[in-house]
Amino acid sequence: MEDILKTLEHLSDERGDDIEAWFSVKRKEAAPFFYSSVDLRHSGVKLAPVDTNLFPAGFNNLSPRGRGRASRFIRRYLEDTHPKAQKVLIVPENHTRNLGYLENLATLLAIFENIDVEVQLGGLAAAPGAPVELVSPSGRKLVEHPMVKNGGKLALETGFVPDLIILNNDMTAGVPPILEHVAQPMLPPAEMGWHRRRKSVHFDAYRALVEDFCSGFGLDPWLLSAESHQCGFVNFKESTGLECVAKGIEKVLARV
Repeated sequence: MEDILKTLEHLSDERGDDIEAWFSVKRKEAAPFFYSSVDLRHSGVKLAPVDTNLFPAGFNNLSPRGRGRASRFIRRYLEDTHPKAQKVLIVPENHTRNLGYLENLATLLAIFENIDVEVQLGGLAAAPGAPVELVSPSGRKLVEHPMVKNGGKLALETGFVPDLIILNNDMTAGVPPILEHVAQPMLPPAEMGWHRRRKSVHFDAYRALVEDFCSGFGLDPWLLSAESHQCGFVNFKESTGLECVAKGIEKVLARV
């Protein structure tokens, strides 16, 4: 079988305008989030997403040209949706020992600085009066300032009041009280954190989408999707629900 990348390249060459029209219709049905990252697996024959993250932490992996494009895309997005946003607050994860994540933050700050907006970090782990000071591998000093909320508006102890809040925290443990009922727009919404999202729902939605796309462009959906199985309650720490995992693996392997 032909490499799926060559198949998609040929399809793009022959029906590029039709593909863009299809995407345009889907964007109107459900607008894309501010940013996201997708984990892809390429076997040669197949190319399939296996995870989507709405709070991506790999901006340090972008090439210099990629970072420039990111700045341009963000500028265009803000001009279209938040034209008055001049001050941006990024709320990061509490990964103070993860050097890769720190470099991600340094890069994300630089991407915003390239479009001439004032950008600061607000730390969920920063105690009142005690900013968290970190240094990225590239040597950039990162300061996560304590946050306060006045009249529903999120601000920093320094007096910095953002026009827009960017979440770079996946909210696995739920939404912290200080981020609830915030007056300023927050991207992506805090309620889209992992405390609510389910990969099983994601795979169901993607499967329907890819089947629609493939039916319109003469492709086998198998080429662009991965098999999955949903288990009930599983707790790996307590070794409960593992029988369901084992059976699920057998079912997926049988389908493959």
